[in-house]
Amino acid sequence: MIAAEAKSQSQVRARHAAARAAGGTGEGPHFLVGDLRNAQGNKIAFLSANPPQPGRHG
Repeated sequence: MIAAEAKSQSQVRARHAAARAAGGTGEGPHFLVGDLRNAQGNKIAFLSANPPQPGRHG
């Protein structure tokens, strides 16, 4: 899996739609990721794939 930064949720949705239109298959822009580096410098990501979760920005 690769990731690319987006400046907003609307940009994520637009890029997702463009990739789908180009033939990609999607799992939806339905997950939230939080990432950090630990004290040793390792990058760690936490992922939620629960789209109906309260507080999500749709």
